[in-house]
This record gives sequence, structure tokens and C-alpha cells, in this order.
Amino acid sequence: MIKVLFALALALLCTWEQASAEIEPRTIVIHFHPASELAQRWLRSGRTGQILALKDLLGEHTSEAYISDATLKCLDQALSADDALYKRGHKEPLDCIAIIKYTSDIDPYIASAKLRSTTGISYCEPLPRMHIVGETNDPLLPQQYYIPLIKAQLAWDSLGSDKTIVVGIADTGIDTTHIDLRYNIWRNPGETGSDEKGGDRRFNKVDDDNNGFVDDWYGWDFVGSTGQNEDNAPLPGNPHGTHVGGTVAAMHNNGEGIAGVGKHIILMPLKIGGDDQFSTSISRSADAILYAASMGASIINCSFGSPSSSFADIKVIQQAAQLGALVVGAAGNDGQELAYYPGAYEEVLSVAATDASDRIASFSNVHRTVDVCAPGVSILATVPNDRYETYDGTSMAAPIASAIAAMVRLVHPEYTPAQTHATMRASCADIDSLNPDFPGLIGNGRIDASVALSSAMRKWATVNAYSVTDNDRDSVFDTGDTLAIEITLTNTLRSLDSCYVRFTNSSASIDISLLDTTIIFGPVDEDTRLRAPKPLRVVLPEKLPDNGQLRILAHIFDNDTRITTSAIQTVVNPTYRTIHANDIEVTVNSSGNIGFNDYSSNTQGVGFLYKNIRNILYEGALLIGTGPDRLPNVARGVETSIKDKSFRITESASVLSDSISSGLRVRSRFTDADDLQPLGVEVTSNVIALNADSTSNTILVALRVSNTTDSLFTNLHVAEFFDFDIGDAGEADLCEWDPEEQILHLSNTASRDLPRVGLSMISPLTINAFALDNEGSSDCPSIYDDFVRAEKWLVMTGGIRRSRSRVTDVSGVIGAGPIRLAPDSTVEVCFAIAAGFTESDVVRAMRSVKAEAKRLGLNVGESYIPATTDQIIAVSGGTLQSPGERELTFRLSGPASVTINLIDIRGCSVANLYADPYIDAGEYDVPISIPPVSAGLYFIRLGTNRGQTVLPVLISAAE
Repeated sequence: MIKVLFALALALLCTWEQASAEIEPRTIVIHFHPASELAQRWLRSGRTGQILALKDLLGEHTSEAYISDATLKCLDQALSADDALYKRGHKEPLDCIAIIKYTSDIDPYIASAKLRSTTGISYCEPLPRMHIVGETNDPLLPQQYYIPLIKAQLAWDSLGSDKTIVVGIADTGIDTTHIDLRYNIWRNPGETGSDEKGGDRRFNKVDDDNNGFVDDWYGWDFVGSTGQNEDNAPLPGNPHGTHVGGTVAAMHNNGEGIAGVGKHIILMPLKIGGDDQFSTSISRSADAILYAASMGASIINCSFGSPSSSFADIKVIQQAAQLGALVVGAAGNDGQELAYYPGAYEEVLSVAATDASDRIASFSNVHRTVDVCAPGVSILATVPNDRYETYDGTSMAAPIASAIAAMVRLVHPEYTPAQTHATMRASCADIDSLNPDFPGLIGNGRIDASVALSSAMRKWATVNAYSVTDNDRDSVFDTGDTLAIEITLTNTLRSLDSCYVRFTNSSASIDISLLDTTIIFGPVDEDTRLRAPKPLRVVLPEKLPDNGQLRILAHIFDNDTRITTSAIQTVVNPTYRTIHANDIEVTVNSSGNIGFNDYSSNTQGVGFLYKNIRNILYEGALLIGTGPDRLPNVARGVETSIKDKSFRITESASVLSDSISSGLRVRSRFTDADDLQPLGVEVTSNVIALNADSTSNTILVALRVSNTTDSLFTNLHVAEFFDFDIGDAGEADLCEWDPEEQILHLSNTASRDLPRVGLSMISPLTINAFALDNEGSSDCPSIYDDFVRAEKWLVMTGGIRRSRSRVTDVSGVIGAGPIRLAPDSTVEVCFAIAAGFTESDVVRAMRSVKAEAKRLGLNVGESYIPATTDQIIAVSGGTLQSPGERELTFRLSGPASVTINLIDIRGCSVANLYADPYIDAGEYDVPISIPPVSAGLYFIRLGTNRGQTVLPVLISAAE
């Protein structure tokens, strides 16, 4: 009985196996024994026609060669090159294999079984119905051009079927019920199943796996609906995350939609975007990355970022790598040569976007931090509600790379994140010839999934660190300098037998001399960082462009095989200089900025350092104007991340020691010719650092402003704007006016260990000062949202308009005016900056530097503040207004003709509010009517013969 049951079970098993496999109907494959009469007859017939011995069983039939004549000939040619291979290859001749197609109804399995015992037949079997494993029955696959382009289908063939891998999608959430995604969504085993009480762990409001997240059974929403109320439902706001997830791992062979680039991938949804489907902002990315790495994600896709490296802390990325997760980041969609974070971090795989012809997409960033390229144009993928849409972006290129990286880890589970990163780069298709405008800026090429998943470990080494010094050690790479570039080589994968680096100049406008074209490393072990045995020496020419981008390509070879090319880049002949003649180290550019040359990237320069403590200056900028509509400047503007660029350089900054007995000065010259409404001024700037003991903590700024027009300036104001961040990011800072010393102090209220700074205008002119709350308040404009020219005019005029800020992130404005300046005349306005650890340190230094400035012949004297100024004091209802009747209070310092009107942010008049041809000095209350205008920021402007003053008001829409 037992034998019968076993036989029945075996029969059922065989039936199931036969039914589950796809075969060609009425078709079998026969391998004739080469020496048999059947084989000889078939060969003589040209390997075609009917075979009489088969007719009784199969009926009418045809035969054809399994291997074509042409292929056999090609094979014979290859084998004949080696006698041993030839003999070994012909032990089982391939020319005796036939495909038989018949008309009988006999099952191919049965036909095969019967024919196996036939004399002259070595074996017989059904012919399987073959599919390209990469090809699926997903109906939209033909629209996914990038699948064959990156050879994803061949990669799918390399994968087994018994393992999966988790990819974290840090994005805007995923539609986990999408018909093409629902079976590929990660489930947390610690939060699924039944708890001790028989309840469902998914919804029992208990942290069953004790990981700090309650009921995180399929991912996490780190921001929730308000940005604060996180929850366990990482469902989409913006469809972006669903599109990214589908690109990585939409289901294969389900008869629906598309096929994901990756196979056997499980998606971990990590929602870091808002619930609003139109929201593009994200937050809590560091939490999402660490969660994903901690919960077992091997790859974490980050299709988001910022040009600022503060967007994601590098320590988070490094921790994720230590946990075994490779982070993949988008290179950004700005269409610029720009580092984009977190992708630009060394540990992250940064992905730029290409099109269907392997050319860089017009929107894609390029940069030396880019690692690879992937298709990012017209990428078809899932969006919520079982739909599909085509998107463009490096956000689409990154998940394509993430999918390939995940499959690399599936094939090579022993690989570390660094080895996976290196393998992705080492396996790229070279597309440099198609993108000649981007040498060294597009990584190692376009990803190739098939090559990446090949079993053999490839070679990969990069120049991942370098330092540049010049022969005079002033860190300014100027004409005629010889640069020494120290490079460090990192070899990640296989050992190198004979490594060397060959250098070429990739700077189109800089004709350098390479004193060393090759540096030899020799053998380099795997997983090794090695400093070059000598520096690369480069001689700069006598003529250099301003802010020239020197780019040298380092081509890494092992023997005669090029492994990769890395870019070495630095700025030569910069239009900024850094002086460090005393306890203050500060950068000055050629057009009115102090601290950095490239606001808001703030990479060109050191900022402002006192006694080598970290930089405490975010932005320093010159403002010159006669009114809100005539105000050339280089401070942040309507978009706060972009500065106004009014000044045109006529003499680049240079460091000089002449006329300074003990110290250095940076001299530059510029005009306001680049402003849309220039005044017609030329400025000669001298920023001076004195190294005497009494002035070692000071900086002088002497500005000679010339009127190059034929008109008299009656209301000229010159001011310096400084956003000092004494505390971290300016937290708990304070700005306040000292009326006795006439110093604007900036300090941190939370720590006495941090330095403080004093600002003063030291020329015998009317002084203006304003203590700014950067976030704004009722009597202060915000410079977080914008810093329009009417607001700039407000804070640089009117005397000591605001003497104390709140304790917050602050800025200070110090200036002079009004100044009468005749045509072809010049006025010198001098400022002093002092640093110290106490208020008395700053006061003593300020007194000393004033005396020294006078000795140097600068325009120094007691500045003065008029008892009163023409000024708007207040408007009833404050600065938040709605249309209607109001009362305005203003003060006049003398008799004047008065006009009061409402202007928009462009300085254009919107409505006349009040006018009087003659009013005596004093303070007045007058009625005004706020008209029904479009909601937004406006300014009430008071005009007299002595100038103009404005008060910002935010007007709401009329009810």
C-alpha cells in the first residue's frame, strides 16, 4: 500500500511539473547517436525532411537542425585554433541534434519517453517554450526604452529566484496598493502576525519589535500631514515617490503596466514629503536613511537633495554605510556644473541623467562628484491609483541605478557598500565621446546592468582626495605660480599589478605646463588608500582668466588598461583674496563682498575667523543708494539664495603692503554698471588688516565713492550689511547699538566662549544703524523670505532706526548718509570691524583702530546722529494691514514739503496717500486710506526735500 501511495504521489508530482512548464506543442528534440544509421541518413538528407523510423509514432512530421550550419561552421573555426579544444568540443557533436515538429496528438512528454529507447537516439525531450528572461508580459514594457539600453533584461537572467533584497525609497510615499507594486512592498516581520494576546501586530499600538516605531509594519511616514505628526502610513502625497518606487521594482510578468528595472526587489516606503500632492519639499531625511539602514535595506534611494552640503549630515551617510547600506542620490536638475547633496558625498552613488541616445540631459547637473549616469528622460513608471506617467529628472535616473545596485548585491551578497559603489562605476559604458563638453564631470559613464552583475570582480581605483599648494604658500593660485598637487589613490576592488596615473589638462582657457605627466604607484593591494610618492607639479601661465576653473584629468591605469578618470579642480586667479595679517582671517572679493565670493554656496573664501575659531560670518555686502529705486548692491535679493550683482569689476582684488607699516590691505575697484538702474558711481575699496598689538583684532574698510555723473547726489547712503552667525546657525544671537561708543555689537547670549563682533562707521558723517531680526518682526523686515530693495533702503537709512534685535538669528547694518556728492567728486566712507571675547575687548580695539586709521590719513572723525530725522514712526494697526482708513505718524527734522504714497516691491507708486506743500518740523498724525490692492508686501514712502524713508506693510486682500 505504501508503494502504491508513493507511486501515486510521484505521478501527481510529475503531472504538476509538466503542467507548470511551458513547452512547444507537437514538438520534440532528438539527439541522434552520431554513429547510428538514423544519424547518417539524416545527415545525408541535409538535416531536413521526414524520418521514417518516427512516422508511426508521430505521423506526418518535419525535421530541422537545432544548430544552424553557419553557427556550426563558426564554432568549428574557433575550436580548430586549439587541437585540444577541438577534440574535446567534438565529443558530443552538435550537428546530430534535430527538432521534430509533428501532427499527431501525442503529448510531447510521452513521445519523448517512448523514443528514448529507440536505437540510434541518445536522448529525446520536449522543446521548452523559451522566453528572453528579461522580456515580460507587462504591456507597457515596449515604452521603457531604458530597459534594453542598460541591458537590464540580461541582468535579470543572472538572478536566481529564491532571494530578494530590500531597497529603501526615501521620498514622498508609495501607493502600496498599486496593482504593479502591492506584492513588492516590504513587511516588517517584527510588526506582523499575532501578538501574545492574539491581536494583530500591525494595529495593536505596541512597539512589538522594540525599534522605537509603533506599528511600523510596512515602512514609516516621518512627516505626516503637518510635517510633525509622523505615523505608520507612508502613503503618497506627491506622486513622485510612487514613480521612483515603480522605476525600481514594479512587478514582472503580472500582465500589468511596466516592469521595474530591478528584479526580486522589495520596496521599503520611507515618506519624508508632505501629504499635499503638489508639495515638493522634504524633511527628516536623516531619520529615513538611518531607519532604512537599521531595518535591513541594502540600498537607499534618495531622489532629492540640495546644493548645500548641510542638507544631510555626512555622519548619517557614513553610519548607513557601516550598517551595510549604499545610498544612491540624484545629481540634481539645475542644468549646471554643481555638486548636489546627498549625492555628492563620497560614500553616496551620485547619478546624473542621460537621454535615449546616451547624451547628458539638458536639465541634469554635472560635476566631478558625479559617479555614474543613467537614463532620466521620458521614464515611464507607476503613479497612484493604478496609473502610469512619464517623468524626466535625475530623480528618475537615481532609482534606475538603485535597482542595478540592488541586483549587484543579490549576485554578490559579500560586497560591501563601497565595493557595490565601485562595481557600479567600474561597469559603466563609456559615453565620453558623446558628451565632449563635460570632461571629468559625468562620472565613469552610463550604467550597464549586465556588466555590473557579471561574476568576475572588476578593478576600480580613484583619486578621491587631493590638496593644492603654491610655491609662495599664500593659497592664492596666481599668474606664474607653481602648484604642487598631492593626490591620494583609493583602490576598492581587485589588486592592481602596475598602477600609474597619467595627467592631462582639461582647462580650455588655461594653458598650463605639466612638469609631471605621470606618477607611478606600482602594485596596489585591494581596499587600500595610498598617497602618491610625489606631488603633481603645475606651472600657471602669465595670463589667467578671473576665477579660472583649472581642471586636470587624472587617468588611472593598471598596466595598459585604463580603469577610470578622476577630475582635479581648483580656482586660479580668483577675484577674491584672503588676508591673515593679524588675529582675524577674512576673505574680500573684488565687488563689495566680505567673507565669501560666491554667496550662497560660500565655498570661495574662508569667511571671517577670529583666532582660528570657526567662521562666524555668513554674508557681508556693500549697499549704495539714493532711494529704494536706485540702490546698487551685492547683498541677497528677491531670492534669498541669490545675491544682487550690481558691481562690475574694473580692478581685481590684490593683496598689497604698501602704505601699511605693519599689516596688509586688499585693494579692488568696481563700478555699478551691472545694475539695472545704475547710479553712476565708482568705488575704490581698501580692506586693511593691521598687526600691531592694539589693532590685531580689527579690520578697516575704506571706501572711496566717486560720482561719475553730471548730477548732484543729495541723498547718497553707503552701508555695509553683515549677517554674522556667532552661535551655530546664528541661534541665540543678539545685535544691539551702543550709543556712547557708536558701535553695533553682535554677540551670542548662550555662550561666553564664543567671540563677539563690533561694527562702526568711523567717518565724520551721519551714521545709520539697524539691528535686524533675520526672521522679521513688527518693526523689522524679514530677510528670510526676500530682501527687496525697499527693505534694504529702510535698514540703511533713518539714523539709528532700530537699536536692538531680539535674541534670534540676527544681522547688522551700519552706514553713512545722507551725503551730498557733486559730479566728479569723491567721498571716503570708513568702517571698522573689531572682534573679541568681551565687550570691553571690542571697545578698546575700536578706539585703537580709529586712531590708527587717522594716522594712515583715512577720512576718520566723530560721526554724528541728528536729534531727529524725517521718519515714519508708525501706522495704526501695525505692519499687518488690510484696506481701509488708518492713521499715520511721522516726524520731520525741519520744514519740508511732504508726499506720502504706497509703493510696491519694485518701487513703483501704487497710490497717493497724503501730500502737503509745507509742514514745520515736528511729529504729526495724518489720516490715510489703504486702497484695495493685491495681497502682498508694500511700502509706505515718506518723501521730503531731504530724502525718502519707507515703512514695510503686509496688506491682505480686501474682504
